[in-house]
Amino acid sequence: MSSKKIKFNVSGINGVGQRRTAHADKFNYYYKKVGIFGGLFGVLKVCVVTAGFMILVAAVTLTTNFLGAGQSNGMAMVFQSIEAAVNGPKYVDGISVENVPLKNEYLYAGGVEKEVLKLKFSSSGEIFRLKNLRVKVGGVDDSEWLGELVLKDGSGHEFRGSFEDDYMSFENLYFRIDDGDILDLSFAAMLPSNLHFGQRVYFEIENPSDIGLSLYGDDVNIRAAYPLRGAYFTVVARKMVF
Repeated sequence: MSSKKIKFNVSGINGVGQRRTAHADKFNYYYKKVGIFGGLFGVLKVCVVTAGFMILVAAVTLTTNFLGAGQSNGMAMVFQSIEAAVNGPKYVDGISVENVPLKNEYLYAGGVEKEVLKLKFSSSGEIFRLKNLRVKVGGVDDSEWLGELVLKDGSGHEFRGSFEDDYMSFENLYFRIDDGDILDLSFAAMLPSNLHFGQRVYFEIENPSDIGLSLYGDDVNIRAAYPLRGAYFTVVARKMVF
């Protein structure tokens, strides 16, 4: 009766074997190449890199805490930019947006232009710039919306947006909202003739990212009860036949 030998290699069990560290990895790597002195060089290299990182952290901390006001503010702006890139624009006080109520109505498809959403921005204490706005067109499919949505300010200026994926975007606006100012914006729409009887359409600012606002060059968000939805408009026929 013949016998066979089976060889096992066990690894990866908790508590078995020695935990590898960066020092051990570098030692083994250089030891295999140039011997014991190479291994010691690998450990020294890890220590130098680690120490350099710790010195950098300490230098940044000391710079922020002990340098002059201008330099310290500069460092703070760098950290704020990094934070904004990671977490997105921060929420700020000093500005508010109000959804002005409108009455639900019946409208003819392909009929006259009608005010569908109204917003009021108010600033207190800071100077903000409103750069972009994005309005969701609800109640219709992407392929159904062939109408127009026009943005109007209190000075009589009109802006036309571009439609894509259920949203109408208005870019490069750059409204300035000074301390104590109120900016009234109105959206007017003409419902397209391809909408069918009984269909309900609405327009809204869905979330904070749909309002492109900046404060001293940094993008910021406004606190509000999102979505900021306008009135509902129900499509009716011009002549009813019974």
